[in-house]
Order: sequence, then C-alpha cells, then structure tokens
Amino acid sequence: MKRLQEKNFVYPYRHLHYRTASHYLCPAKPLTAKLFRVERKQPQACDESREKAFEDTMKFLKEEWK
Repeated sequence: MKRLQEKNFVYPYRHLHYRTASHYLCPAKPLTAKLFRVERKQPQACDESREKAFEDTMKFLKEEWK
C-alpha cells in the first residue's frame, strides 16, 4: 500500500486481510486446496473466507470501477 501511495497509483485499491484463507480466494474450491495446512485444519473457515473475499471483490468492483 505504501508503495502504491508513494508512486501515486491512479487506480483504486484496498488492503483486505482474511485471517483463515489459503492461496485460493475464488468462489470455487480446487482439489489442490488440501495441499495447504490451513485448508486441512480449518476447511469451514477457509470456505467462509473465500465467500467473503468474493463478496468484497464484487463490492469493490461495483463501487470503484464504474
């Protein structure tokens, strides 16, 4: 974020953090998700993070990218 600000990045951006998320933040859960420990130990939380990330992405696009 700091670098974007320093370089006067012209497009909208936000920093979002999902505590229990693996590398997959799309609405579909690939079979390879089980390669990540957090996906094996907290599958429900990861599913919820995926859903939330998708909702946040759609909201961002709707609000910022007119």
